[in-house]
Amino acid sequence: MTARYYQGNFYKNAAHLAEIAYWRWSFAEERLTHWSEEYEKLGGFSDGVPDNYENMLKPVHKDDRERVLQVYCESDVGPSGFNIEYRVIDFDGRLRWLNERAEVEFDEDGVAVAHFGIVQDITERKQTDQALKKSEAAFRHAEQIAHIHNWTCDAVQGNWITSSDNTEQVLGLPLRELLGGHTRYSSFIHADDRGSVIAAYEKARQASEPYVVEYRFCRPDGAIAYLRESAEPVFDDQGTFIHFHGTTQDISEQKRQEDEVLHTATLLGQASEISGIGFWLFDAIAKSFIYCSKEFFHIFGVTHEDADVVSPTENNVAFIHPDDREQVFDAYVESGNNSIPFDIEYRYTRPDGEERWIREIGAGFSKPGEQSSFTAGTVRDVTEEKHAEQALLHAKRDAERASQAKSEFLATMSHELRTPLNAIIGFSSMIGQEIYGPMENDKYKDYASDIEQSGMHLLGLINDILDVSVIEAGKFELHEDRVDVSWAIETICRMMEHRVQKGHVRLVYEPSDPLPRLYADERRIKQVLINLVSNAVKFTPAGGLVSIAVRKDEDGSLSLIVSDTGIGMKEADIITAMEPFERSNVNAQLTSEGTGLGLPLTKGLVEAHDGTLDICSVPGEGTHVTVRFPAERVV
Repeated sequence: MTARYYQGNFYKNAAHLAEIAYWRWSFAEERLTHWSEEYEKLGGFSDGVPDNYENMLKPVHKDDRERVLQVYCESDVGPSGFNIEYRVIDFDGRLRWLNERAEVEFDEDGVAVAHFGIVQDITERKQTDQALKKSEAAFRHAEQIAHIHNWTCDAVQGNWITSSDNTEQVLGLPLRELLGGHTRYSSFIHADDRGSVIAAYEKARQASEPYVVEYRFCRPDGAIAYLRESAEPVFDDQGTFIHFHGTTQDISEQKRQEDEVLHTATLLGQASEISGIGFWLFDAIAKSFIYCSKEFFHIFGVTHEDADVVSPTENNVAFIHPDDREQVFDAYVESGNNSIPFDIEYRYTRPDGEERWIREIGAGFSKPGEQSSFTAGTVRDVTEEKHAEQALLHAKRDAERASQAKSEFLATMSHELRTPLNAIIGFSSMIGQEIYGPMENDKYKDYASDIEQSGMHLLGLINDILDVSVIEAGKFELHEDRVDVSWAIETICRMMEHRVQKGHVRLVYEPSDPLPRLYADERRIKQVLINLVSNAVKFTPAGGLVSIAVRKDEDGSLSLIVSDTGIGMKEADIITAMEPFERSNVNAQLTSEGTGLGLPLTKGLVEAHDGTLDICSVPGEGTHVTVRFPAERVV
């Protein structure tokens, strides 16, 4: 009794540890007649062990229920044993996998009377299997993405033993083409690479050591792929070398990119030589160059061995001009510490003693949270540019000095000429008016009038020259007050009446009330109007029209517009006419009068009032001159 008790407990405990339950189904009674304590738990029965198929199938997953019922029914009709796996939903909602197996029980007469079966929880094994399948699927997917296939090859015969699913994708030919072992496979290797591949394989086979080899593979469609093959030897329990297990990767895209990089580097090197730009990469920790282009050495006049004499370190700036060393080293340090770019120019003395100007552009690079580990940049010899810049600067200074000397000379001469001219004009006027008595011959009176007019004309020219000189010298002074613009225009129209009649043109001014006043120098504003109206009348044929208009713009500025229907000018003529002492081709052809100071002087007077002067002209149609004064001067 005691032995049977211990034996029963042994089987009970073993079944519990293995998560196995047993049961017995009677064919005659069509119900369960016996079951173990674990059956209720494993079956997921919350209301006790059922006594029919309908209740037994309730915990079974809905997608497996029909299949399980079919197995039960077919085994009852048979009757026969069965072995089935299915899912159940536990009473706490947990999904478990069960494996159920049954055998037929016969009585003494050999008649099938029942099924005797066991149920085992295989959830953990199923989860492991599923995880393994996912891992294998992920591995196959990774192989496809990386264009890799794995294989096993017999070490003696060279025949393939296993191959992954994407072998055909990597090699670009069906597996049947590879039958015949390594010899057959070698026939697809590029003829120039075949010898090195076979040699690597044979060396690894004889020495039982891993190998890595790259080669070109000729696909049946004529395409050439670059492959990288890696394999290691596999040994049996006795240490005998039995086969290679390896991988082959399609590296065609990588090779293409490498070729592009090499091609780009070649072009960059050629461009560097053509453009005279050198490239460099400097290790800030080791304080030495990692890379220097060919042009770099040419610019500094050093060899590869002497490259570090121009490295950006405090101890290696001896060849930099003493006046430039501090700023060069400061730029290096700031860039290295803060990873910011720098752009500097400095003088450098080559080993042969020649001094050259260098422009260097670079920047420090670092990982997040770290100081710069290296600096990259370019260098260019800008000596010729510096010489040209200095020559241009000297020429500019010479021109400024010459212009200043010219202005001072003209101002002095204008002053010296005005003094005797005033006497000539005054005395000729007195003679013409016969203040001290009549002249016996009228010719003398005519001569006195001619002398007075000539003197007045010459005085006007001298005044213009003096004004231009003062403006150019920056010493022009305005006597500003509130100016009634409309009154000033009407005054000019009366002054120009004789000239307008003489030229047989019409001068029109239609004031628009009310007009604001202008804070300006009244005499200079009149001088601007006189110059513009005189030019318009001078170059407008008989019967033409000259008009004056005033407009207040939306931004508050005030515009004076003088328009004519005259001969007009080309764009090039306008540019010429705006230069002092220059006369446009059109003006020179029509008249010999004037010094070419009218428009430049007018422009200078307008700009002295912070204004602008714009000319729009079309040959044969006329000219429109717009003088615009800023809103600050409109009151």
